[in-house]
Amino acid sequence: MKAAPAILLFVALPHVMSGEGLWRNIGDTYRLNNDGLEVVVDAAKSGRVMELNYNGVPLLTSSDADARFYGSTLWISPQASFWPEDSVFDSVEYSATVAGHGLTLESPSGKNGIKVSKEYRLLDGGVTGLSVRYTLTNMSDSVLSFAPWSVLRVPCGVTYFPADGNEIKTSDGAENFAVTGNSCVRIDQTAIDSEKAWKIFSSGKNGWLAHKQDSVMLIVCYPDIDPDEVPAGQGEVEVFGATEGRYVELETHGRYKTLNPGENMTYSMLWIATPCQKINQ
Repeated sequence: MKAAPAILLFVALPHVMSGEGLWRNIGDTYRLNNDGLEVVVDAAKSGRVMELNYNGVPLLTSSDADARFYGSTLWISPQASFWPEDSVFDSVEYSATVAGHGLTLESPSGKNGIKVSKEYRLLDGGVTGLSVRYTLTNMSDSVLSFAPWSVLRVPCGVTYFPADGNEIKTSDGAENFAVTGNSCVRIDQTAIDSEKAWKIFSSGKNGWLAHKQDSVMLIVCYPDIDPDEVPAGQGEVEVFGATEGRYVELETHGRYKTLNPGENMTYSMLWIATPCQKINQ
């Protein structure tokens, strides 16, 4: 299993497109269709990505899997300090602006004084996917410390991330879910029959994880950080499995930072979709 070289190639290729807009909206819902990629974003639900499909394969779960936890969203961590999550991250209405191939959504200030901006932009250069950029601004009069926390909820499949030097931790009952190969940790959720939720924590390595769903590989590229920059009690990479295989969460945490009033932080990612046969597994 030598997925890493192929994935690193993808990281180097894409750039952001500009030009005539591809996003179309009906009310609060914004939709993009391009080269087999279908994206649906709901401004009324905090700019949540409701659908991400490639060549007809759904890469994110819908509300049919769980009425609350579905699609892709942004939270802040550590979870012990910010749970339950502020509604600004999941359920309030954002303003939306379409410019070129980009969709930008802006939140009001949340209860903690944090304002959120989300930008989704189509990639080019022979790579199908999105550039995702989150900006978190401290609008309060107080100093705030937190980290960005990206959550993609996907159907059960097979998840990979680099194994080189990673520290792997598991929740109770998940000890045997992650199998380490020569270069990758492999988590086959299709073989997991669990009545309990489970979670796997990793210190992260090289800034990518990938999820195989049917005939498609979803590659998530994120900013790699040092272990001492990860928020307390979290992993740079986390894979969560809901009970009875309803959905899996691909989670990454950004750098834990302190923001003075008026300061912001950004968290940029690439979501790349490719047929599985292009990955040397």
